[in-house]
Amino acid sequence: MRHAEDSYYSVNEALEILSISRANLYVKLNNDELLSKKVDKKRFVYIDDEVRETHKSKRQSKRQSERQGNETVEQRLLSEIDYLRQQNYQLQNELFGMRKSAEEISKRHDTIVMKLSTTNADQQLQIEQLKSKNFLQKIAELFSFN
Repeated sequence: MRHAEDSYYSVNEALEILSISRANLYVKLNNDELLSKKVDKKRFVYIDDEVRETHKSKRQSKRQSERQGNETVEQRLLSEIDYLRQQNYQLQNELFGMRKSAEEISKRHDTIVMKLSTTNADQQLQIEQLKSKNFLQKIAELFSFN
């Protein structure tokens, strides 16, 4: 509902024309960025062509800065993706090296275990051979010149 003077609009009309929230409208009124007057218990906001253009250009510049902000965010995200790809590649190479090293260590371990078990079996065989001979045979072997 427009007031008698053409450049004054009700709060609801002003919100629609300026495309801002009620809170922003009252912030602008309190900061003297917009003029208003009260008639009875109703507030009316002064909006002329200059106010419309000023507000329109602010919205456009805000949209442009948001687009630029989105572009910088996109660029930052792309660079982070590249960095993470490089890190992934390096970690995969490290993992491959560690697996290879673990395989080599496992092979060495298996070889050592096999040598020890062979040595152990040989020693047990020698012990069994010594147990089967009596005392006199052992002394004869010590002094034999064969």
